[in-house]
Amino acid sequence: MANYEGYCVKCREKREFDGQEVELANGRRAAQGLCPTCGTKMNRILGKKKDCPAAASLAQVSRTGAWRAPVGAA
Repeated sequence: MANYEGYCVKCREKREFDGQEVELANGRRAAQGLCPTCGTKMNRILGKKKDCPAAASLAQVSRTGAWRAPVGAA
């Protein structure tokens, strides 16, 4: 298990927690663990992996501006 920092809703404070990395239903990565103070389940959404092909193609589109509609298009 790795250390992550997340917000505990019950304690209303940022806390470091020991958690494990999981993949959510929508494909996102997240860290899940328990608050060391109160024991409430904590989650932290993590970024996409650098070797993810979807992230690479999205970066290419945003660099080229291909996702924008042409000027004057309705």
